[in-house]
Amino acid sequence: MTIRLATTEDIEGIRALMKKYHRDTISDEDRPDGFVTTAITDEQLTALINKEKGVTI
Repeated sequence: MTIRLATTEDIEGIRALMKKYHRDTISDEDRPDGFVTTAITDEQLTALINKEKGVTI
């Protein structure tokens, strides 16, 4: 497994993961394993990636 800082090229994949694991789309049986509660825009993701180095993949 490789862990690295995200780049803006990763935004599409990050968006897909966030949608797949958002509380509105995850089943009740999967909720104990964790889920995403916040909707983040592409602009917010870009700022997190570029300015804060705040997204790790």
